[in-house]
Amino acid sequence: MTKNYLFPARFQKFGWMLLFPFGILFLYYCFSTVDYKFELKVPVQAIISNNGLLNDSILWFSITNNNIIDEITSIGLIVSLLLIAFSKEKDEDEYTSQIRANSLVWALLINFSFLILCELFVYDLLFLNILFLNLFFILILFVIKFKIACYKLRKSTKNEE
Repeated sequence: MTKNYLFPARFQKFGWMLLFPFGILFLYYCFSTVDYKFELKVPVQAIISNNGLLNDSILWFSITNNNIIDEITSIGLIVSLLLIAFSKEKDEDEYTSQIRANSLVWALLINFSFLILCELFVYDLLFLNILFLNLFFILILFVIKFKIACYKLRKSTKNEE
């Protein structure tokens, strides 16, 4: 007996609804050159912190003030992509599961090939930015590959009928 750990199909719609605002906000915060950005500074519990000062000693389990917009945006983007990627399709069957597995392997291979190339040819702070974007890149690749494969499958079965 195989277990299916996918979310119900209705979660996929919710994921697409979340993707639009969090995707726009993410792109704005990543690629905006405007000096002024909306801030929501609140005191937060930090497991480890140095309060942004390089010469400061590291503080364990402290309260620090932080702009939480980037955390909210990142979490919203991850949750929306996970809901899209790992929700059942309306017509989920064994072949769709096979497409899902193949798409995941393809996304992993492309993602880590890209990461190896960046490791060899990109340095300093730009590499850290690429590592940060890499958190989302694998899910984006998977969703794109899986949706294209499902579209091709539906199109081919429609042509056969």
